[in-house]
Amino acid sequence: MTRWQGALRRLPAGTFAKAGSVGQEPTCFGCRAFATAAPYSYDPPGRNHLFVPGPVNIHSSVQQAMDRPAQNHRDPWFNPFFSSILEDSKMLFGTSKGTTFIYPGTGTGGWEVGLTNTLSPGDKILTFRYGQFSLLWVDMMERLGLDVQVIDERWGNGVDEGKLEKALKADTDKKIKAIAVVHNETATGVTSDLPKIRETIDACGHPALFMVDGVSSIGALDFQMDKWKVDIAVTGSQKALSLPTGLAVVAVSDKALEARKTAKLKRVYFDLADMIKTNKDGQVPYTPVLPLLYGMQASMKLMKAEGFENVIKRHHRLAEGARKAVKGWGLELLCKDPRWRSDALTVIETPKVATAVWSLQPLQYVHHSTHCCNPDYDNPAMATLTGQLSELFNKQNCVKPCHAIGCLQRTALVLL
Repeated sequence: MTRWQGALRRLPAGTFAKAGSVGQEPTCFGCRAFATAAPYSYDPPGRNHLFVPGPVNIHSSVQQAMDRPAQNHRDPWFNPFFSSILEDSKMLFGTSKGTTFIYPGTGTGGWEVGLTNTLSPGDKILTFRYGQFSLLWVDMMERLGLDVQVIDERWGNGVDEGKLEKALKADTDKKIKAIAVVHNETATGVTSDLPKIRETIDACGHPALFMVDGVSSIGALDFQMDKWKVDIAVTGSQKALSLPTGLAVVAVSDKALEARKTAKLKRVYFDLADMIKTNKDGQVPYTPVLPLLYGMQASMKLMKAEGFENVIKRHHRLAEGARKAVKGWGLELLCKDPRWRSDALTVIETPKVATAVWSLQPLQYVHHSTHCCNPDYDNPAMATLTGQLSELFNKQNCVKPCHAIGCLQRTALVLL
């Protein structure tokens, strides 16, 4: 069974024909491609809108900026072009003191940049595990040979500052060299409180490096690297930057750059030394992904035009609208504590009756992290979920789907 056939089998009977069915005509407009196309060949007509936590939809002006012929990055034009992107990217991290680096890669590569350039084999690192991406970061730490102290939390919670304080106070010999936190856990819709985490570290007088995964937060949520004294901050191009996957962007503090001088973990491609040597002249040690750099330039231009504070406020408006819509449905958010609820995406618990009867995933995601996100964008996303759940849930008397869309629309209009 192909992945499309599997997906179709999970839909209600009669929605449209199952892929590969012989002599069976699709019963909805635009479904013929599903029924007749070879596996993995489906090409949606018109503009395809993604309603997933990421990658996200790409603004048309960003797409146009990326549509460039091949160019030689060793020609003189590249140096001022790349230098300006490095400088402008500091806006995303809220830093004037930190140094930014851009690697061809993903946020996972950015994790490795931060770890391998600051730590040595056997170094102790303290981290929290409360979702898929914090879990994967722990896995990387262990495979790199670090001594990982993990504090597990319910998936749907954020960093518990009390537990952090207890762990740091117990570390009387200051063996913990770094504290690593996933700022916005995409898998659970949770945003941990970085200012309070920093307050806790300072109150304990602990010298550990502060590392933050901001892959799904930086560019969408407030991030103050200098103010919160973050030493390593990592993001990727496919989330709030509204670009295709392919760039790892890392901001590094002076403290972290100093730690690099004694770090012994093996590194080659991700060695900051090569970047530092070439970036100072506006160059790179490896072949850059030029279309994505043009796209990043265009994306940051959009953010500047809107005003970065307004970008943050827009994400909050949309998230509030989505949360009120969920309440209108009579459903529950995975994140129970309001202080941890993410403005970058909303994660909804699907009732057991839906997972059993329609094989829906236990969690449904509505993301808000893209230039394309506005009430006109989020309304169809919520309407799709409403249509998906409406018939079944009305019979079960457990949601009010039309009321949910009204909540989203009213909140979006009020908060605009």
